[in-house]
Amino acid sequence: LWLLLLSLVMLGMSHAVAQPLERVKLQLQWKHQFEFAGFYAAIEKGFYRDVGLDVELLEYTSSSSAITDAVLSGKAEYGLSYSSIIAEYIEGKPIVFLANFFKQSPLVIVAQEDIDTPFKLKGKRLMGVSDNVDNLTLITMLSKFGVSTRDIQSVDTSFGIDEFVEKKVDAMSVFITNELYELDRRGVKYRVFDPVVYGTKYYDLNLFTTQKELAENPTRVKRMREASIRGWEYALSHQREMVELILHKYNTQHKSREALLFEARQIEQIMLPSVYKIGSVDRFRVQSMIDDFIQSGYIKNITNRDTQGLIYRQKSVGVAKLNLTDDERSFVAKSHKILLGTGDSWKPFVMRSSSGAVTGYDKDVIDLINDISGLKLELKLGDWGKMQEMAKSKEIDGLATGGLLPERREYLNLSNIYNTLQKMVITTKENPKHIGSLQDLDGATIAIDKNNLVDVKVAKGFAKSKILRLDSVKDAINAVITGEADAMFGNGAVLYLANEMGLTFLKNSVYMDEKLELVFGVRKDYPQAISIINKALKQIGSRKLLELKKKWFFIDYENKFIKKEVRL
Repeated sequence: LWLLLLSLVMLGMSHAVAQPLERVKLQLQWKHQFEFAGFYAAIEKGFYRDVGLDVELLEYTSSSSAITDAVLSGKAEYGLSYSSIIAEYIEGKPIVFLANFFKQSPLVIVAQEDIDTPFKLKGKRLMGVSDNVDNLTLITMLSKFGVSTRDIQSVDTSFGIDEFVEKKVDAMSVFITNELYELDRRGVKYRVFDPVVYGTKYYDLNLFTTQKELAENPTRVKRMREASIRGWEYALSHQREMVELILHKYNTQHKSREALLFEARQIEQIMLPSVYKIGSVDRFRVQSMIDDFIQSGYIKNITNRDTQGLIYRQKSVGVAKLNLTDDERSFVAKSHKILLGTGDSWKPFVMRSSSGAVTGYDKDVIDLINDISGLKLELKLGDWGKMQEMAKSKEIDGLATGGLLPERREYLNLSNIYNTLQKMVITTKENPKHIGSLQDLDGATIAIDKNNLVDVKVAKGFAKSKILRLDSVKDAINAVITGEADAMFGNGAVLYLANEMGLTFLKNSVYMDEKLELVFGVRKDYPQAISIINKALKQIGSRKLLELKKKWFFIDYENKFIKKEVRL
């Protein structure tokens, strides 16, 4: 009897403690397939339930309203869409970009075999390509070949490939993750026009919500985002299991097991999980997309140009998270913005887009420092030599992206090191002087940027060389290209800049022993600022700084990963 009573009491307590799940709807951007495997995993493995959510998936149908409209109207609290949500935000829709899963769009155009360039699509019958904002990736690619939707015969999509197979249409929009498998299975010949190949690297499968949802339910937004990411982490590491789940529960398109496995492999390739953190959103990439949309003329009603209100950021816990002294707290409370000068073309540390937005490694680090300290650090881009003079005269408050040099201690307090780079000797690919070691620089002409104090200092160690002091790193590059100089000092950023200039003739011939140690510098009458910056850097930690370094310092160039570094 006592055991029975105890059981009843415990059962009652469990019901009393258990909280009802919050029911929300997620509008999918297409029909059920492996494209949404992460969300199936979050449901079936209980990841949503673990955070108190009951998520209903709304499959896209031909009668569905536009995805953003469905979310903004309240038919669903969350949605998945293309990079079009970025364009719609620019035009004023109150959207919040929560997470990105596909680092490049799987949307491409397949054309009949005799159409060998997007230019030849003029006057042709294209299925599934229209002025709809969801086709923005394809529209931007076509615009690079002088083709607009006015130049094509637009055919409504049939959600199949039969029209293309039977040559009733000349081309159609498809997903590389899906329709290519079926075309190959049928032995159909085709050509692919991929926006990524033509420099249109846009996001896809983007989780978003409304500003209203974020304002009213911030913790629910956080839980939805984190559980969805957890779902994708599971789905990618259990692909066969997810395929079986789709076959038995979500296979409204009646796909074969082989087609779903093909889709899974393709999706892993465009998610790049070994390179990017699942769900991460790169503000620089987003800002670059905004610039593309505006430049293309597709966006007419420009309301928002920056990413501040678009990209979701968890609210910082603020100053209390750092162990600040009373003096430091007082400084934070009283201080206005602290302007740090830096170079105006030092990719990837600092970059300024055509819309004026500043991005890059240093910007990310400074944002983190500001978030956890309450400081108001801000970057000012310009000529590096002038920035140093302005810091000396206190026209600005300090320097970012600066080397750890003794002479700078005369007018600045310097922070702890937040990044370390290695110098290299750069020559042309032909390398006529056969420079393969530092000893080979004896008697050679070396070009340097005279404003680069580190290079000036390093050059003093080459007494047997002729040092050519030039006004900028671009001048040094041109000197090497034209043969006026045999080599220059630099790093991966020089190679990156040269290739941007269309000068693909340089290479790293020798790694040097010198390491460039980067610090922040702040005027000496702001001693609290440096102590706060150091505390913030310590709290951010080497792991997070390395994560940012991986994000910014490697690019896929000529199918290889190369370092992108910077002159000082």
